[in-house]
Amino acid sequence: MARLCRSTLALALTLALAGCGTDTGADGRSNLDPYATIEQAVIVCPGADTVLGIDVSRWQGDIDWDRVAATNVRFAYIRVAAGVTEDVNFDTNWSEAERVGLIRGAYQALHPGSSISQQTDLWLNKVGGVQNGELPPIVDYEVQGPNALDKLRTWLNTIEGATGVTPIIYSNPSFWSSEGSSSNEFGHYPLWIANYEVNCPDVPAPWTGWMFWQYTEAGSVDGIGTNVDRDWFDGSMADLRALVDRSECNNGVIEGEEQCDGADLGGVSCSDIGFNGGQLACDGDCNFDSQACTLCGDGNCSGDEDEQTCPQDCSVCQCGPEDAPQSRSCGWCGEQTRECDGCHWGLWLDCRDEGECERGSLEQRACEGGLEQRLCGEDCSWGDWGTCQPERPDDTPSAGGCSQGDSPCRDPLGILLPVLLFAWIGRRLGVGSRRQG
Repeated sequence: MARLCRSTLALALTLALAGCGTDTGADGRSNLDPYATIEQAVIVCPGADTVLGIDVSRWQGDIDWDRVAATNVRFAYIRVAAGVTEDVNFDTNWSEAERVGLIRGAYQALHPGSSISQQTDLWLNKVGGVQNGELPPIVDYEVQGPNALDKLRTWLNTIEGATGVTPIIYSNPSFWSSEGSSSNEFGHYPLWIANYEVNCPDVPAPWTGWMFWQYTEAGSVDGIGTNVDRDWFDGSMADLRALVDRSECNNGVIEGEEQCDGADLGGVSCSDIGFNGGQLACDGDCNFDSQACTLCGDGNCSGDEDEQTCPQDCSVCQCGPEDAPQSRSCGWCGEQTRECDGCHWGLWLDCRDEGECERGSLEQRACEGGLEQRLCGEDCSWGDWGTCQPERPDDTPSAGGCSQGDSPCRDPLGILLPVLLFAWIGRRLGVGSRRQG
């Protein structure tokens, strides 16, 4: 969780900035300073998990997005426009960020001196909405002007109404304290706070936390040749994915966090629809081709199954409520059972095997002066260790418990055949000698 405490720092530069009026910097931002801290702000430190991102505009020039994606940057907010002036690099940055696999979002710098309807129309025409996998819209509120707060309300209501996604407010502590509102009217919108050269950002009322923190405007990222804003998301990568997951279960489309794995059966596998115990985020969207999946013994007569190929699923009632569960042997000395659902036998349950060993297997161990053996009996438990026998070089235990060193285990022909052959050769040689004589 984020750590909160009260700031005791005074508002820096307030008097110096009081005469700045509506002056803005080169990027259209107010001169009310994101480096400043404010009295009575809540300081909110990041939680245990954070995700690094950037926000970019035409001021970053041409970006090598492949190099950016090779860093630890995981998301990018891209400027659509400053007021009614379209950002000339938006289209390229928007498509490139998606191509390299970064989570992307769009923001617009609100200019109170321009038509608010033209500003919202521009955002909607360029972005078109918020798609699954995209970050919420952001309004950059840090430019002074007439009726600025009213126009902020209009932007928020218009974009949320058109996209169905709650926008995020970007501002810095000093600007919001001067030009915003501490009422709870804006408190339900997530906050993206800009506050630099601090360990933890100041959070102005009505907020008590932040979603994104722009912690520097002078950062560096490989692939970007200028300074760039660097941002933290307060949460894990899983939290960030959850934020952008707008998939709709049961709409017939596998999307977002919904996963269908296994064999390709029109996008569906048997495990997806639960025949093999598969679990997924949205069964409904992976279940639309369930007839393609067949598993004999699942209790469903489906696909190519019939009474001949799978009688346990397709035959007329095989059992009734009065039938006791069936059992069969498994493993070494185990048992598995299945029950009747009132008409068909269900799947065999997992094998319950409490045996120590496999029937008939033999185990031996060294003893003083030789080896001793024991046999696994019919009950799958080990018998007693036998008498210690002297170990011979050719001892090789057999399933019957004897070794090749024991005379009953020797092959008689292996001993007699050489003797007989030698005698026969001798006789032949002897006969030949007599014939020559």
